Amino acid sequence: MRTRTKLPSRRPETTPGSIRNEDRPQASVVGFDWGSTFFAMVMGTKTGDGSMKCHAVNNYDGAPVIFGCRAKDICEVPSLISVSRGPNFKTGYNARTVRAMQMSNLKSMMPYITDKMSVELGLPITELGPQITDETFAQSRTQLMEGLREFNLAAEDLIMEVLKYLHYHLVTWCGERQLNVPPKTMASHPVYWNAENIIKYGEMLEAAGFQNVDMVNEGEAAANTVLASLSMPEPEKLLFCDLGGET
Repeated sequence: MRTRTKLPSRRPETTPGSIRNEDRPQASVVGFDWGSTFFAMVMGTKTGDGSMKCHAVNNYDGAPVIFGCRAKDICEVPSLISVSRGPNFKTGYNARTVRAMQMSNLKSMMPYITDKMSVELGLPITELGPQITDETFAQSRTQLMEGLREFNLAAEDLIMEVLKYLHYHLVTWCGERQLNVPPKTMASHPVYWNAENIIKYGEMLEAAGFQNVDMVNEGEAAANTVLASLSMPEPEKLLFCDLGGET
């Protein structure tokens, strides 16, 4: 497995109402997964016996009832943002309810990612037909860039809006449960990102309010999660495939 990328420890100012953890006797961390189709956060807190107790962050505004599951128990939120005149932003489930320019899979819009496969995944939600050709790809990318210029926005602005929304939700969620906001963040990133992408993403997370960000690639994060719940005698091996929304 590849070594995790450790970012410089900067302690950004927290949003109003957030809870600082300097005096918290038990360590806590928030795991942050930015998926192609959904975001998810899990908070882990060490207990007195050294074990980790995990809390899935839920209760996202606008979440639907799915197969009898209460809306407030939904533990994921769409990787979606809409932009209308103002500019005004709607994120997650609420972005689906407005008539505005909508964009999904924002992680593929990270700066410096210029290969065709990555960029096309960041296209606005449109009907491009069963197959994306060079022509339709170019047209859709042009429409996206023109749409952003109309609002005087860049891709980084959209990503920051989503990250700030998620941090605000984490702060609110912790406050409602009388939990301190974790002073540590573990965020996953696509395996194909280069060092520049990873560092930029970490800086944006910290600018949004997440503290002490450490990074791990998505494949390693998924494998570690599965292996932690398995008991395998040596020398057995496991082939693990992480089939995400981009697949």
